[in-house]
Amino acid sequence: MSSAIRPRTSILDIFAVELVHMIKEAIPASDLRTHVCFYKAFPLVTPFIYGTQQRQAAFWESACLLSGLGLVEGETDPGEVDWKRVGFECVEKDGFCEHPGCGGALLDFNAEQTAKLGWSSDVSWKTLEIVRSNMGDEGEETASEEELSCIQDVECCRLFKYLRFERNSWGGAWYNAIAGHAVKDDAWLFYPARSKQTPRQQRLTRDHSLATRSFASFPVFSFIQVVFLPAPVSVANKWGVTVWDVQLEMKRGLDEDMTKKLTVFDLTDSLDITRAEEVERAFPPGTSLSAMLKSLRTRRGIQETFPLDGLEYDWYDEGYGPTFVVKINPRQVETA
Repeated sequence: MSSAIRPRTSILDIFAVELVHMIKEAIPASDLRTHVCFYKAFPLVTPFIYGTQQRQAAFWESACLLSGLGLVEGETDPGEVDWKRVGFECVEKDGFCEHPGCGGALLDFNAEQTAKLGWSSDVSWKTLEIVRSNMGDEGEETASEEELSCIQDVECCRLFKYLRFERNSWGGAWYNAIAGHAVKDDAWLFYPARSKQTPRQQRLTRDHSLATRSFASFPVFSFIQVVFLPAPVSVANKWGVTVWDVQLEMKRGLDEDMTKKLTVFDLTDSLDITRAEEVERAFPPGTSLSAMLKSLRTRRGIQETFPLDGLEYDWYDEGYGPTFVVKINPRQVETA
């Protein structure tokens, strides 16, 4: 007498639950993308494998931190953020983004940096080591001047190399209103592989939530100064300065008149140029720097002429705190 063989309709008919659990344990806690994909691949058992609601909350909080993700607009307390939702949202939307400053490349970079800082699989917002300077919020415990001045090995988020702001020859908020997009959508990401850029389809805040949430630097600071031709802008976030925080403060001064403030020194310093012969090599023959400075009326105009080329840690100043410089590139040609 023959008996019917039940067809295998589920992956669990092939792999035992114990084996699925072993696979989960073999995935590094910092590999947020794989954990999200794995969780979604076994919906019948992963809720049990990842534990109770409380254990899952702690797990996804740690996974997001190990992936270098912080707070964005509207979030003031990490304890009130659903980090499982954040992790899933970032991976589903940007985990496989092909932009060189986002997607898997950014997740790998962030995980590498948090590992260098010694963050373990049980890291949480309560145990997170954020470097706090005396320029931050009052009442916060701060690092000593000696500790801050000794910080040398600082890595900046590579996304800043591709950060751009809407081109605008008419002026600030009025232009944004006519163009039909909010000021917060002003930032976009340059795609090196594309011959023609479409800023409205490459918005930072709308299209790259993973990049927006990433910490701006490692180690993570609660307060920094960013020198953005010519004067520094202050950026503060008690839970760690993110890409969102930096681009937001940079945008606030985009349309300020720089005619009487920008000097040749400011320009060459951001270009990392110190000698006269380097100036000659950096610009086309016959370029008049003084005439150029007169034409660069706003920071928005400056970044149209000289594309941003990344953020770089420069020094620690007792009066200004950790200071970063926005680098610019005089030879990069872009079409938008």
